Amino acid sequence: MNKARASRLSGKRSYIFVILLAMMVSGVTTEVSFANSAEPPAVIIVVPGATDDLVVSIEGNTGLVQGRKVSYGMESQFMFYNREIPEAKNLNITVAFKDKHFELSVEKGVYRYRSVYTIDTARQTIIEGTTFEREATLVATRVGLTLIIEGAIFWLFGFRSKRAWLMFLLINLLTQGVLNLWLGSQPLGQSYLIFGLAFAEIFVLISELFLFNLLVKEHTVARRNSYVVLANFASLILGGYLITWLPI
Repeated sequence: MNKARASRLSGKRSYIFVILLAMMVSGVTTEVSFANSAEPPAVIIVVPGATDDLVVSIEGNTGLVQGRKVSYGMESQFMFYNREIPEAKNLNITVAFKDKHFELSVEKGVYRYRSVYTIDTARQTIIEGTTFEREATLVATRVGLTLIIEGAIFWLFGFRSKRAWLMFLLINLLTQGVLNLWLGSQPLGQSYLIFGLAFAEIFVLISELFLFNLLVKEHTVARRNSYVVLANFASLILGGYLITWLPI
C-alpha cells in the first residue's frame, strides 16, 4: 500500500471517528435536556406478556397505589411517581390478574430518575432493570424494520452493485447501532422522546450524507444525496410510529 492511499484511509477513519463522537455527544446532550423537561422521577414496572386485566400496585403513603398502565404489543409498563410512594427503600408490590394474586418486595426501591423493575408473572419474581432478551428483541426489530424501509428506497433509486449494497448494510448498521445505543440509554416513560429522536436523526442524516458519498460510487452525487434525505425522512416517520407501539 503506497503512502497516498494509506493517508486517504487514515483520513477516512478520522472522519468516521468524528462523526461517531458527534452522534454520541448529541445523544448525551439530548438525554439531559429532555430528562429535565419530562415527568417527575418515577418507578416503572415492566411486565412482559401482561394480560389486559393485570394490575400492579405499590403500598403508598395512603394505601395501595395502582400504577398508570401503558400497554404495548410485547409488554405492559406500570408507572408510579415518587410523590405517591414511600421514600423508604423497601417497596411492597402487589400483582393481581384473573383469579391470581401475589406480592413481591424490593429493598433497593427508588434508585434513579427512572427506577425500572421487571416482573415475571409465571415465576412470580422481580428483577432490577430489564432483561437482555427484551433489549435484543427491541434492537433487532427497530434495526430490521429500518433496513427493510431504507433498503426498498435504495432499490427504487436504482442501486444494484454488490459494493453499493455492502456499503448500504455497513453504513446503516453503524449509524443505526449508535442510534439504538442512544435509544436504549433513555429512561422508560420519556414522553418527549420523539423530539430527541428527531434531533438524533439530524446527526444520522449528516453522517450518512458523508459516508454514502465517501463509500458509494454508483450513480451521481445528487442521486445519492436524494436517497439519503428521503431514506432518513422515512426512518424518522417510522421511528416516531414505532415509539407509539414498541417500548423503549
